[in-house]
Amino acid sequence: MSGNSGQSTTAAPLTRGQRALFLGVLGAGALLWVISLQTSIPSGKENREKARAFLKEEFPDREVSPHDNRNAPVAVVYELIRSGKPKVARRAIEFAAEQRFGYAAPYVIERLGSGDPELERAAQDFLRTIAGRDYGPDAESWRAWWRDPLQKFFAVAIPALLALAGVVLLTVGLVYGLAAGELGPPLLALALLMGCFLAATRLGEPHTCTFGPNEITYYTGHGTVVGLEDARVAGGIGHWILLFAVCVFGVLALIVASAMVGFRRSQAASVQAGRAGVR
Repeated sequence: MSGNSGQSTTAAPLTRGQRALFLGVLGAGALLWVISLQTSIPSGKENREKARAFLKEEFPDREVSPHDNRNAPVAVVYELIRSGKPKVARRAIEFAAEQRFGYAAPYVIERLGSGDPELERAAQDFLRTIAGRDYGPDAESWRAWWRDPLQKFFAVAIPALLALAGVVLLTVGLVYGLAAGELGPPLLALALLMGCFLAATRLGEPHTCTFGPNEITYYTGHGTVVGLEDARVAGGIGHWILLFAVCVFGVLALIVASAMVGFRRSQAASVQAGRAGVR
């Protein structure tokens, strides 16, 4: 029986085919993730300038402030949809449908149970226009459409699975000196990139504007208003600093991990070469 039996051996480096297969799987996962981020909700940001003219026509005695903010009038339209009297809300909904302000959808949905036939008909027309299909007169079915939990699940689950796989492979490389450890850092790097991008798209700064005596708080993202204060978008300078710090330290950790995997493999290869020389 050989005295070296049971001792660890160094795995052969990954072949070109194995690397190509890995890159193909990685690319497919990234593509699936990008698809999961896509939304069919139109923002209507190209029509933002029309909102001020609409408000001026409907409310000639009320001003939107600040005057130089292109998103403030859109936020006012959302507020009119949410809190305006039936006639005012109906006109605001019809305008939002014409300009394809899709992010007004949650406020339109809440007007389905208003009891005003004309307002509910305008709300249904808006939702059918934005969604591209009809989910019926029930507000709950439209809320389910807006939440779309499956899409949100994939957006988070794919980076999480990549990170988990990266940690496992990195551990294998560090503990056993196996070639599979080389795949850990790229997986973690991609997961970190996805996570930072996803966090950045969810961060936003709260803004305020006034319409007559009313003050309105809203959030922006992708160059348009994504919701009023109830949108619950994480924001503020502290969140951006935290995101930057996570990305920087994450990159540094990946560099260190990659160096450790390379050192562990070279050390194991040296030991294996020494054993071969002794034999």
